[in-house]
Amino acid sequence: MPNTYTQLLFHVVFSTKNRQRTLPDDHRELLYRYIWGIHKNVTCHLYRIGGIDDHVHILTAIPTTLSLADYVKEVKTGSSRWLKEKAEFRRFEGWQDGYGGFTVSFSGKDALIEYIKSQAEHHRTESLLDEYRRLLRENGLPYDERYLAYTLSCHYVAHARAHESDSAGCAALHRRLFKGDRYAVASSASRR
Repeated sequence: MPNTYTQLLFHVVFSTKNRQRTLPDDHRELLYRYIWGIHKNVTCHLYRIGGIDDHVHILTAIPTTLSLADYVKEVKTGSSRWLKEKAEFRRFEGWQDGYGGFTVSFSGKDALIEYIKSQAEHHRTESLLDEYRRLLRENGLPYDERYLAYTLSCHYVAHARAHESDSAGCAALHRRLFKGDRYAVASSASRR
């Protein structure tokens, strides 16, 4: 009798719509528990979930009967619906379109778990844009810089609209968020 053995580990990254900071630290654990429940329902093993106020990292094992796209759809659709019902996440408007999905070797699992655990600390030294570029490069994925900058500029425009009375403060915040990434700052300013 033939047997099939698989270990399909994925590192999945997705952000809030326009990278808005709508996942407050003091309530994020509620979201993580809900997403863990989604994993149980679709028979996936959740190794680790973490992130900061505008994006989520997940390390999961999915069964051969579930495509990565269907898995992400289940997680994003289910959690989005739940988040919009919770007062703790009243500013949440949705998840971004798309995601990053990267295969992970079993031998690299523990290092990635530690990386996901330390997201808040990690983002003190690496901007969101730089992290995404690095993940794409490390996984051999070509990308168009224009689309990365545009995605992040949407965050800036949304932030600026929310705080129009303090545009200088918004620009300073944007420079701090992206650690002075000139392309992202210039791209954002030109789209306003």
